[in-house]
Amino acid sequence: MMETSFFMSHESLIVGKRPWYLRLRGKLYLLLQRNALRAPDQFEIPPNRVIELGTQVEI
Repeated sequence: MMETSFFMSHESLIVGKRPWYLRLRGKLYLLLQRNALRAPDQFEIPPNRVIELGTQVEI
């Protein structure tokens, strides 16, 4: 296990241009996601073994 690399996905969420009430809902979701535990932390994977591939998602 010492030479294993773990590939994880990482989504960066952005709030799009929408009516104020939909933006508010999106910002609330962003707050919840930001406070959630990340998968490498949850599974206690050493940081030097994690490779994150990311994308931006508009909500």
